[in-house]
Amino acid sequence: MINSPLEQFEIIPLIPLRFGNIDFSFTNSSFLMLLSVAGFFILVVASTGPGNGLLVPSRWQFIVEGL
Repeated sequence: MINSPLEQFEIIPLIPLRFGNIDFSFTNSSFLMLLSVAGFFILVVASTGPGNGLLVPSRWQFIVEGL
């Protein structure tokens, strides 16, 4: 059986939550968004933490400010 290349974009509920007709499911898409935000937050905190707030930005600060 040949799989469709569009299967990678299928939204799969990981934690199904339904309240009446409203669907609040935690899906694979929302998991990847949460993972991306957490990774970006860790990058920002690591580059601008105590001792990193220099007058002349370090390479990490420059990268984060560019993002």
